[in-house]
Amino acid sequence: MANLLTPEFEQYIAQQTINNGTVIFDEFIFANIPTLNEHNLTDYLTLSAVNDHIVHRQAVSKAGVVNQNSVVYSVTLGTEIGDWDYNFIGLINKSKKLLACAIQSEPIKKIKNKAGVQGNSITRSVLLEFSNAKTLTNINVNAQTWQIDFTLRLSGLDEKIRLTNRDMYGRAVFFDDGFLVSRKTGNIYNINAGTAYIEGVRANLPQHTEINATNLPCSIYVDVVHHCTVTGAYETEIQFLTRNKTDYLDQAAHQHYVQIIADIDSQGQITDRRLLDGRFIPNSKKSSATDSESEDTVATSKAVNQLNELKADKATTLAGYGITDFAQRALTASDNLNDITVKGLYRNTSYLNTTNNNYPENASGVLFVLSSAEQVYFSITGKIWKRFKDTNNWANGWARVDGNAIFEEGGMIKKTLVLNETLVMKRLFAGNQAREWANYHSQQGHTFYLSEDRSKKGMSLTQEGLEVVGTLKGEDFNLGNGHSLKTLFTQIGSFSLIADLGEMNINELKFPCIAGQPRNNNARCDRGYPVEARAGSLSVMPSAYGYKQVYNTYDYGLIFTRNQTANGEWGEWRRCDSRIKDVQILTGVVQHGSTLPIPSGFSENECKFFISLNFDDPSLSGWDIQEVGAGKHYYQKCYLTGREVTAQVWHGSGRGMDVGKWIDGKANYLVIGIKEG
Repeated sequence: MANLLTPEFEQYIAQQTINNGTVIFDEFIFANIPTLNEHNLTDYLTLSAVNDHIVHRQAVSKAGVVNQNSVVYSVTLGTEIGDWDYNFIGLINKSKKLLACAIQSEPIKKIKNKAGVQGNSITRSVLLEFSNAKTLTNINVNAQTWQIDFTLRLSGLDEKIRLTNRDMYGRAVFFDDGFLVSRKTGNIYNINAGTAYIEGVRANLPQHTEINATNLPCSIYVDVVHHCTVTGAYETEIQFLTRNKTDYLDQAAHQHYVQIIADIDSQGQITDRRLLDGRFIPNSKKSSATDSESEDTVATSKAVNQLNELKADKATTLAGYGITDFAQRALTASDNLNDITVKGLYRNTSYLNTTNNNYPENASGVLFVLSSAEQVYFSITGKIWKRFKDTNNWANGWARVDGNAIFEEGGMIKKTLVLNETLVMKRLFAGNQAREWANYHSQQGHTFYLSEDRSKKGMSLTQEGLEVVGTLKGEDFNLGNGHSLKTLFTQIGSFSLIADLGEMNINELKFPCIAGQPRNNNARCDRGYPVEARAGSLSVMPSAYGYKQVYNTYDYGLIFTRNQTANGEWGEWRRCDSRIKDVQILTGVVQHGSTLPIPSGFSENECKFFISLNFDDPSLSGWDIQEVGAGKHYYQKCYLTGREVTAQVWHGSGRGMDVGKWIDGKANYLVIGIKEG
């Protein structure tokens, strides 16, 4: 069965509404249209399409008002009318020949009384709903109960409500402990009272019930049906099954919905199979409070908005972030660092630090106490020191954690070259142009050159990332580019200190501070750290576009830095510690014409070679080395061709180079292998 409003009806209602005219429908038509079905009803939405099939016309018997927007038209076909079949009913405006609606049904016989055979009486009603229907039709009589099939209307409303519930709750939802199955005794099981929705049907179990599960294993199902009872009341019936059954129609054509609620194994153990209220948050579980500690409610949009407004006013001090158990004060002359165990930042700007007070060096700086057994000292010299307390004493002493750091352009000097003799390092100049470093060995007075040609610019020890340990005498000791050796800190005192960053996102730290992260699991890239799971310390200091961050990992090896960009965002982290991972040194004496060795595992390109004359037996000649005059009787040459050694002395027998010979000598050599990572 199908029914449709016609386009003419819609146009007619719109026109009469605009013109304040009266809407009139005054006749029913009955027709028998061959091959009519619900799919082709759209072909018969005008009177001209139906006229040839009309079997009966009859005026509207009764019209009544249901509500302001609904009116009903009825016709009664008495037993004196017949005999004919019909499968189409239409409501029309007779004078305008306008079809309002078309109703398709299965073929129905209309029989009249005749020859002692009782005919049938048929009543048909059409309910029309449109805006302001009561006023437009000028119908003021209330509809009679016989005119409306209230059962059909109520059933339609119930179905609409069921579908709405289905959209909200899904296939099924059980609230709290409702319909929870528990064992009572033997094969008797309790089912808790409660409320559930199954396929949109609301099922309310007012009190607990029992079920006998005799054949284990089995499952428990709830079967619900919503229908009209014999008294006219609508209710939901609930029954419980121990046998699987899909949704079905009963003999009265009532729709049943079946949902599993529990499994029971052969030992009587229960597995809860109810679908709980994960998709639905009742109003009682919502809260707009911003100071609640409840774990049973969820925040509303209002609560989230209030917290967001609070967060917008970001703190600029430690106290603003709730860090109150952190000391900040200046160190005094009486302070012994062994006695300072309270977490905090202690500033020293008065040169009070001496080794007697257990400072790591005689230089002012900042003491960072991470715990009662862990201290870090940031020296004004750029050195960083750390120590731990073991069994209530500081016996292990201070250890440098900056990789023996002296900063220069291009990276950190980290590896160490240990010599047993004093070195003098001097910068060579030609005019105002700086050349390579020359290293003078002070005890023997021989010069170690980087290459045969002094004017050729070479790589210095410091440029190669080496620190020379020994007694250093500095002549014009700088980096050769107008910059002196840099320190890690140029000023101390305006920094905030954070002892424990905890789970804080360091992208938020856009003010000068020094901070510690003692736990590996808190150092995460999604919180702004450069590497995962590496505890360490963070320094934030002013830079070109705001601030610069330097992160030094606890394992002493990794240093990362990044800067704010012009738009205030953080740029990428860049690693800036030394790339040198191995250094090998060879020394010795070789004969003229020999080839210098290289350390095992190193290539020639990874090595630097230095030689000086070792032996030339000056006693063979009576001439003094520092001769004066137009000619020389004594010369030396000591240089490398690749790795081949030239070490010779000229002994002259006459003036100049006319008479004499070259005597082969020996050369000292120093080979330094440097392997980068």
